[in-house]
Amino acid sequence: MARHEYMIREDYVRNWRVLDAMRELIANAFDAEIERSAPASVTHLGETMTITNRGTRLDVQALYMGGTSKAGSTQTIGQYGEGLKLALLVLVRNHFSVKVENDDETWTPVLEVDKNGVRAFAINTRAKKVPSGNFVVTIDEVSDELFYQATQMFLKLNPPKDVLATNEGEILLDPDREGHVYARGVYITKISGAMAGYNLKELEVSRDRRSYEQYQLTSAIQSMWGQAATRLEAARKVFDGFLNGANDLHGASWIHNEDLAESMVQVFRARYGDNALPILSTGEGVELEHLGAKGVVVPSALVSVLRRKLQTPQQFKAEHEQQIVQRFSFDELTKDEQQMLRLVLHDLARIGCVIDNRVTVVQFGSTAIEGLHQGKQILLNRICLKTYGKAA
Repeated sequence: MARHEYMIREDYVRNWRVLDAMRELIANAFDAEIERSAPASVTHLGETMTITNRGTRLDVQALYMGGTSKAGSTQTIGQYGEGLKLALLVLVRNHFSVKVENDDETWTPVLEVDKNGVRAFAINTRAKKVPSGNFVVTIDEVSDELFYQATQMFLKLNPPKDVLATNEGEILLDPDREGHVYARGVYITKISGAMAGYNLKELEVSRDRRSYEQYQLTSAIQSMWGQAATRLEAARKVFDGFLNGANDLHGASWIHNEDLAESMVQVFRARYGDNALPILSTGEGVELEHLGAKGVVVPSALVSVLRRKLQTPQQFKAEHEQQIVQRFSFDELTKDEQQMLRLVLHDLARIGCVIDNRVTVVQFGSTAIEGLHQGKQILLNRICLKTYGKAA
């Protein structure tokens, strides 16, 4: 019998639960399917949980901390090379009977007092008389409830029914998956108040899979919906999610996604009309109706998305004010206005500024605009013909 001793106290990774340990062992089995083409199975009979990879064995390096062939892989679940050892430690610490059959060897994890008087983790290995050709982890005293909770952490063992596929991963639409976040099929966290669940192909997670890069997750969700929302039904669902304040869409207010913005504008116009503008409050839309538009109050995250394509009330007003409502011929002016225009043009000509054929009298959308240049053309607001000072 050989013995691999680790200078690891029994209370190491004290925040790991039994479920965390089971998750690691199941995740390793699914990784072996990818790496070694070794079919995996997870079963529960009586109170014995068995995790099997057929047709493979682990190299002795797997018993070393950091011993892994998965570092940097975007396909496998684990990358740190510690999950197997730590999972066995946690199970033994919680008084579960655990045995690992590695083809022609049996590994038995234990917690025993070492030569320094410290209760530490170790793995005893013993040769088997008859190799099995498989890698098998057996855990005794596993209740039905515990087994159920363990399998719920894996989409492969509990596949969703309603899925939208995207380049970044899958959007999970089943009601019981709302807010559930998975990385490569393994449960990571839950977003409270979310409209859907997500299975990301790539998400950097810590060793215990509880910490992750928040920006990466938020960005991926907006990108996933941007792709999915090119389909009208999905676009409507996202739009309603914004209206209902779905927490998984809040990132859209500061992460720009062109496809998502375009899809939301299409739904917005279909529901409220081409003359509608998104506003944050009723006060923002006070003057819009007089200018031929209407304001629609929607949540701030949706306003941010829509305004990447649509105008703000201020922008709309400024543009409308410069619009020419009407152009007037000389005959359409009153006698007083005609006289004022002749006087101004005559006085300008006396100082060498002949602009008779360049002036057009107009009505702008706003009385605040007295005149504008359009190339060589001079646009004069009709209201200015009331006084010489403004006309000149």
